[in-house]
Amino acid sequence: MKIPLSFSANKDRITVEATIIYANRAVFPVLFIVDTGSMDTFVDKGIVSRARISVPSELYRSVRMGGTTISLSKLGKVTMVFENDVHERTRLDFDEMKVADNAKQTSIYSGVSILGMDFLISKRAKLIIDPSKSEACIET
Repeated sequence: MKIPLSFSANKDRITVEATIIYANRAVFPVLFIVDTGSMDTFVDKGIVSRARISVPSELYRSVRMGGTTISLSKLGKVTMVFENDVHERTRLDFDEMKVADNAKQTSIYSGVSILGMDFLISKRAKLIIDPSKSEACIET
């Protein structure tokens, strides 16, 4: 299966949209930045709160990204639904979704969700990128 990715307008980041299903009931859309420099996949706390999901209070760990410390807690198992250009859907279960609490709203990571290496490794996925053609996909 190929999951299409998108380049930002100035080609400085690659993103992917997914619908997250949590506990077989909560459904919410997320725009992830694909970040091979991050070991963790996480959703911003504000997105999770808007979906009326109780954010776990126990700290899993803190990570530094771009000079900012981000506190992560474990949300757990989710189903991620990706859609391609012809509306075919790929559903992938992911056991290790985390929630990021970016205390500083002025941080460049405020409101950001990251698709990290833990997701790619757990799905044995390939990340294929051709910047000259603005083409990219995840192949599972």
